[in-house]
Amino acid sequence: DTTCGATVGAPEMELLDLGGDRQPELIVQSGNTCVSGSAGTSVFLFIRTDGRLRMNLGVPGMFASALDTRHGGYADVLIGGPGRCWSVWGWNGTEYAFLRDAPQIPGGCDRKP
Repeated sequence: DTTCGATVGAPEMELLDLGGDRQPELIVQSGNTCVSGSAGTSVFLFIRTDGRLRMNLGVPGMFASALDTRHGGYADVLIGGPGRCWSVWGWNGTEYAFLRDAPQIPGGCDRKP
């Protein structure tokens, strides 16, 4: 990491078939607290476009999991991290975009002024 000189751990990778077409998408986790905040890692999602995997999403998070809900034919993705408010991302026809907060306990996503 050239931003603050902190060590970045080896990336963790997982293949998920988010599109249900037997062509897996790639999820990569890597980072540190300097570039990924309190999560300590970021989640990067690569989608197959024109026969190549291209980065489609990159946000701080400790894990990603496919949900049963779908948008545009692709499974929605839950990005979890520290704290009580996670996020759900869905396919908008071009890319994964933020859909909604996902509180882990009642009031977990309430924002205080």
